[in-house]
Amino acid sequence: MLTLNNFDNQITGAVLKRGKQYYEGGNVVEISESSEGFWNAEVEGSEFYDVEVQLHKTDEIIESSCDCPYDGAICKHVIAVLYMIREEKIINIDVSETKAQKKLSFQDLLEKITLKEYKEFIRDYASRDKDFKISFELSFADRDETIDLGKKYSDALKRVIRKHSNNGYVGYRDGFALTKDVGNFLVNVEDLIHKRNFRDAFVISITILYEMRDVLTYSDDSNGNIGDVISETVSLISTIAADAPMDLKEDVFSYLLKTLNDKSYYEYGDFGYDLFEVFEDLTVDLGRSKDFFNYIDTQILNLTGEYDDYRKKFFITRKIEFLKASGKDAEVEELIRQNLEIIEVRQREVNKFVGSKDYVKAKALIKDGIGIAEKKGHPGTTAQWEKELLRIAFLENDVKLIRHYTKYFAFDRGFSKKYYDQWKATFPVVEWNAVLGSYVEGTIKKIVQDNERHKGKYWFTANPPVLSAIAPIYIEEGYWDRLLELVKKETDLDVLLRYHSYLFTRYPEELLALYLPAFEIDGDNANARNQYQDLVRKMKIVIGDMPHFKADVIAVAQKLKTKYPRRSAMVEELNRLTGDGQKKYR
Repeated sequence: MLTLNNFDNQITGAVLKRGKQYYEGGNVVEISESSEGFWNAEVEGSEFYDVEVQLHKTDEIIESSCDCPYDGAICKHVIAVLYMIREEKIINIDVSETKAQKKLSFQDLLEKITLKEYKEFIRDYASRDKDFKISFELSFADRDETIDLGKKYSDALKRVIRKHSNNGYVGYRDGFALTKDVGNFLVNVEDLIHKRNFRDAFVISITILYEMRDVLTYSDDSNGNIGDVISETVSLISTIAADAPMDLKEDVFSYLLKTLNDKSYYEYGDFGYDLFEVFEDLTVDLGRSKDFFNYIDTQILNLTGEYDDYRKKFFITRKIEFLKASGKDAEVEELIRQNLEIIEVRQREVNKFVGSKDYVKAKALIKDGIGIAEKKGHPGTTAQWEKELLRIAFLENDVKLIRHYTKYFAFDRGFSKKYYDQWKATFPVVEWNAVLGSYVEGTIKKIVQDNERHKGKYWFTANPPVLSAIAPIYIEEGYWDRLLELVKKETDLDVLLRYHSYLFTRYPEELLALYLPAFEIDGDNANARNQYQDLVRKMKIVIGDMPHFKADVIAVAQKLKTKYPRRSAMVEELNRLTGDGQKKYR
């Protein structure tokens, strides 16, 4: 449990050291306890950062946060504040021992101030702090019907954006501060929604969306903060659209109908697609299907660019979904027939025929899909359709087809245990050994022939690459002696270690006879510190798993040091293993 009293024992390393330096250097420029257990502070670093800490009555640290870009659990700014809170609490205890008076919390102080004093303070503070004045006006803008709320928020947002941008560009670090400030505007929206003032909430939301969408196009948002603000804004618009009265729903619908013609909403993140969900829901609520279809049809007609396929497919599939939900089956069928080149549309039809057990039609659609994919040169889509044929083969109990595809997918693009087990399951135990033996023999023969055909070419290898193709089978079947015979033909240390875990307990002497010359070859070929470190790491693996051969491995290390005394980096790294001149490796 992390507490105010033990955090500096629980947290270690540079972050604690730097946090303590910040505390001792007076970088915590402001700190207060807003209510019991809730602390707010400002810390000066490369810029000013806001820190929040929540404590339990027992001084357990429940939660902490800082708006700096540090990605770890607790940053140096929070550490500095924890030191300062501890100091503050100690001072308060000392004071309480001499004075029977408790320090007022922020909440207590608010209760003691009169309304007149409130107003005087706000008036005075607003005259000196423009940001406070704007924030105050925005928080209560809904009280003044003469205010153009959209313009007011637009001006305020532009001011915040200018504050956090450099020549119109928002950098990675600036994005944190910007989104924190904009987050305050979103809080205003949430408050208005809670008060059921949906119209003002909507006006502010679309203003934020418009301004932040523009920001996203000229910013480094690799941390995703700006995108998150936009997503949250879209979510608030969705809430407004769901709960608003009908006249405002109409306004939201009209806004979306116009806004979604701007392709940038689709091109940056998923915001356009999320807004489309709201648009579709409102279409149902308002009975505006004609406008909905006109929008979709216009989009489909205009999406003819090289990179427009995804969005075009999206609109077509959503149109099909909407027609289906509306009970317009004939139109659905026609639209599907016209768009079977879209994988999702064809898959829908396949699923329909599989569901009705019309496997002939389902397979015909799949085979056509394979033909299209092969013509386009899309092997991934071809494999997807072939797996659909396998699915139907299982439903029809077509053993011949099951064997064909499970065998193919078991070894296509690497070994697949799932398909290997399915292939194996189609044979009785008494047949399996012969089937597998035939496959292994044929595979090895083909690999050797292919390798021989490439003789003289730069990818030719004296040792045909049989191991990688056959080893997964031997591992699955537990053919350890056969695996060892294949491994014995290898000299590459990385390849040998790939099968180490399967063999070191069964054949330690045989493996050692392979490792020792491989270690020496690796040492001969290494020429950089990271390569020497990697060699030592591999030697340690072998010593750790086969400790009775430690002396043999150390002997190779000593041999390499003797052979290459001028490779100081090699000698240093090998010394970490041999223990020469330092604490010995255990």
